[in-house]
Amino acid sequence: MVAFKNLIQSGVILLLWFFFSFSVAYAGDRVPYDQELITRLPSSNEDIGIAFLKTTNNFPDFGLIVKETEAYKKLDPLAQENYLSKATGRLQNNFIGFSPQKSDLIIRVKVNVLFEKLANGEGVMKIRTFPDDPVYFPFYFAKYPIALIIKDMELFRELRLDKADTDIVYSRLSLSGDATLLLQLYVLAGDDQKPMILDNIPQYPLLAEIGYIGLLNGRAEQIWAWRNSKFSSRKRTSDLVGTGPGAQE
Repeated sequence: MVAFKNLIQSGVILLLWFFFSFSVAYAGDRVPYDQELITRLPSSNEDIGIAFLKTTNNFPDFGLIVKETEAYKKLDPLAQENYLSKATGRLQNNFIGFSPQKSDLIIRVKVNVLFEKLANGEGVMKIRTFPDDPVYFPFYFAKYPIALIIKDMELFRELRLDKADTDIVYSRLSLSGDATLLLQLYVLAGDDQKPMILDNIPQYPLLAEIGYIGLLNGRAEQIWAWRNSKFSSRKRTSDLVGTGPGAQE
């Protein structure tokens, strides 16, 4: 909680709105295709909940959490004891194993992309189906409604592409503009004491930073991607460089 308050005081949260005034972001170096990352399943409510609890140094009674789930309540009383033991152990192990400094979260969401190829061969790409500012994704775990807030996400609403990236987007983006947005995130801070009001709903904030952001088509080809150099020294999800569907030269 203290860390999150410090972030607010230092203006990190406010930068989410400040950066939005810069409407066009420029693509960086081309990102190699990472098959393991691109094929990963999205993080579950439980994954987000564990990240939130670990980041806020909140070690709850996981047995009580399990007892409050519909899955537990629907079981025959004779089966509840075994389920309680296994589910509680899994949650405790996941909590212990999660590291805010090393563990990542995965978000996959359908978006629509507006693409324009300019006369000079460059391009502009707009991701049109982001939620309102700040960009966040709602989750619910135990008693906590959690808002996973994506730091600097607004920078990626509109992207200026060089000629090489423009050609790639032109060849891989569907005519409808439909695509999957893939986010690899690393948590920064959370607050389990004071919720924020987002969309008129009290939600506990969990701030995360982008490690990778990419657009994928229906064939799992990488249409466009950006990787945060801050996390380049961390273990990659795959050693595959420039291989697999949509690999870029």
